[in-house]
Amino acid sequence: MRSLFWLLPFLMFLAHCAAAPTDKVDLKKAKTGLLLANGQTVSSATADDYNPQLIVRPDGYLMLFFGSNRTCAPCTANNYHIFSAVSTEPYDPYDYLPTFNTPVQMNNAGAEITLGTSRANFQPVWTQNSVVVYLNHGGQIRKVTIAAANYGTANTAGAPTIIGNGTVGASDRLLMVNPKDFTLLSVTSGNVLRSSSLITASAGTVINHPELRAANNAALAHYAYSGYTDAIFYSDNFGLSTGHFDYQDSEAFFFNQALSYEDLTLSFVSTFRTPDAANFDMVLFSAGTSTTSHDLYVVTTHTAADLYLLDGYPDFDEAAYYVGGATNYAPYRMYVYNTPVDGSMNGFFGGGVPAADALCNGAAGDVVAMPDYNVYYAAMIAEDTFGFRSPTLDIDWVLLPDTQYLRADGQPVKMTDSFGLLFPFNLTTAINPSVATVWTGMDTAWDETAGNNCNGWTDNSGGASGDQGASNSITSTSANNASPQLCNTTARFYCVEQPY
Repeated sequence: MRSLFWLLPFLMFLAHCAAAPTDKVDLKKAKTGLLLANGQTVSSATADDYNPQLIVRPDGYLMLFFGSNRTCAPCTANNYHIFSAVSTEPYDPYDYLPTFNTPVQMNNAGAEITLGTSRANFQPVWTQNSVVVYLNHGGQIRKVTIAAANYGTANTAGAPTIIGNGTVGASDRLLMVNPKDFTLLSVTSGNVLRSSSLITASAGTVINHPELRAANNAALAHYAYSGYTDAIFYSDNFGLSTGHFDYQDSEAFFFNQALSYEDLTLSFVSTFRTPDAANFDMVLFSAGTSTTSHDLYVVTTHTAADLYLLDGYPDFDEAAYYVGGATNYAPYRMYVYNTPVDGSMNGFFGGGVPAADALCNGAAGDVVAMPDYNVYYAAMIAEDTFGFRSPTLDIDWVLLPDTQYLRADGQPVKMTDSFGLLFPFNLTTAINPSVATVWTGMDTAWDETAGNNCNGWTDNSGGASGDQGASNSITSTSANNASPQLCNTTARFYCVEQPY
């Protein structure tokens, strides 16, 4: 994987030149992109609907979230609430968006969760088999969780709770949550824009970006097409802009021109990150001809990459991919696969490294521990039987150089060395403090061990063996903690987020 990574910028440049987007952004099609099963638009003609957000579940179904002051029960009249609608069928990136079931109000065991009498920003994030919704509620940034069993009813596991990072002030306004590095952008009551951690208490980092500070919200632009790890779309009452955390690139001219032709004012924007890398990423937004009645849109004539490259400055920043000086990759996440497997990966797909990779990405339906469904993971297991994955020879290895890795809850694991082959010991935190043994096929220096890999992770007999580590350790035993174990025993394994 990483050995061919230098080709990515060149291939992306060729792809962009071969299929340059047309200028016209068709908003009439965008307005009919989000439909109910009865053929009507999700937007209501008699309500103010705003901030459409799409996430895809591991079963392929979509969840659409949006804010609205539409009538509902039990609801306080003229108040805004968050609504959720589940698609009628799984999402197919090569087809149109599916239709949606009737939206339901996000609620706490039937009790309303009101946003107040004006629009308030919110953002849903799928993580570890649940949806966490971050929202401005009661004058503070709070969060609620919707468990998988309650996706259809949008019933939360309790009332909104204040995010406990010790940084966000009582009157901070939410701009964006970045699930990749567990940070949020917010604006203080003193009109200061800052980035702070969702995990640890700190003063946060002040950002000097006046346009972003005045925005209604922001959404990540995938680094696969932007070339930057902090690229964003952001919205305000003047239109859509592209940029970065610390400066503006440009206004999205053709998009804003289309808004002007339709006499529309933009309010909120989001990006839908699809499981198929960034090829089908979409831009959703809300807009209206008045400031008090907006509708929901999804751009169907252009991908998010089209809109970003059409109006911005598509100077591909190699620093996003190649480490130079003090520039590092954005953090990547890793987790421990939840289901113990034998040395053949329970015979899934015939076993081997490809089977372990498939399991990491939810192919067997186990997504309980996965931090984010919309990225690709590779199994951190080594083997020298078939030569599929070797940290020692750097064959299809899963780590990047000089890169910070986080565990599933956002705590830092360690920065890799300059070769991207290993984590220097001791680790900052254990990869999973509540899980013990994991298959690794490696020794205490993160090198693969000769023959101790259950015959390339295809053998579940008592006549073969494989090396194991301890995921609850911060020492070298996280790579290898004992003598090789028989392959008819079971253990979990590490899964590591990949950059594509």
